[in-house]
Amino acid sequence: PQSLADVTGINLTATGKIYDGNNAEYLGDDDNKYVKVEDSYYKVEPITWRVIGYNSDGSKKLLADKIYTNIDFYGTDNDNRSLNNVAIHPNNYKYSNIRAYLNSTKNQFEIDGGTPSENDIDWTNAGFLTSAFTSDEFGKIKKVLVDNSIASADSDSVQNTCENTEDKVYLLSYKEVSKKLYGLNNTANRMMKTTAYARANGAFQYEDENYGGEWWLRSPKGSSIKSSRFISSNGDNEYGTDVHCTEVGVVPSITITE
Repeated sequence: PQSLADVTGINLTATGKIYDGNNAEYLGDDDNKYVKVEDSYYKVEPITWRVIGYNSDGSKKLLADKIYTNIDFYGTDNDNRSLNNVAIHPNNYKYSNIRAYLNSTKNQFEIDGGTPSENDIDWTNAGFLTSAFTSDEFGKIKKVLVDNSIASADSDSVQNTCENTEDKVYLLSYKEVSKKLYGLNNTANRMMKTTAYARANGAFQYEDENYGGEWWLRSPKGSSIKSSRFISSNGDNEYGTDVHCTEVGVVPSITITE
C-alpha cells in the first residue's frame, strides 16, 4: 500500500490479509487491492527498487526507493532480555522486532528458546516478506549472510554489535550506506520520501518537499544499548534514536537471482 486512493463507486471485499499487524486489505471490483487505515484507503502498488550492487554469482543487491512503512526497531527500551545468561540488548539486530517483521518470522529470541514478551512479536505470514511478493518473486530472493560485525558498524559501537544473520530481507548497515560502490556515499542519494500509507501510520516526513523521511539502519549507535542508527530527512547517516521509536521508517534491501 502506497498512495491515498478515492474508492468512491468501487465495491470492496475484505481479503483477510492484515498489513503491519493491524491494517486490513480489501479487493476492489476494479481488480486493485486497497488497505484501510482508519477511514482512508491506500492503493497496493508495485515496489520499485534501486540496483545498488552486482555479485560475482550474478545476483543483484536491491534497495527499495521509498519509505514504504514504519515500525519500531524493538518495541521497548527494556534491557532485561537474556538467553543462556547472556544479555540481549534492545538494539541487537538479530533479536530485533524489525528483522522478524522484514522476514515474516517469529522473533529470533523465541526461535532460540527465549520466552517471548509482548514485544517479541510473531510476524509469521504477516510481515513484509509474505505481504510484498508473489510466489514467483519470492523464489528469486536469496537468503544471504548479513554482516552485523564491527566491520559493518563503527568503532564506537563495538560492544553493541551482534552475531551475523541469514536473511532474505534486511536493513542496510552504517558502512553500506557510506559506500561509493553502492552510490550511497552522499546525502542526496540516501534521502528517501515517505509514502502516504507510511505517513498515515505515523512515519515522519519533513514538511519541506526538498527533504524526505527517516529510515532505520541495522547498526547500533555508539555506546548506548538502546540506540540504533537511522538516516535523517536530509540523508545524514550519523544519527541514532531509541529503538522503540515508531516515526522511523523501513527501506528494505534484498538480493535477487535472475
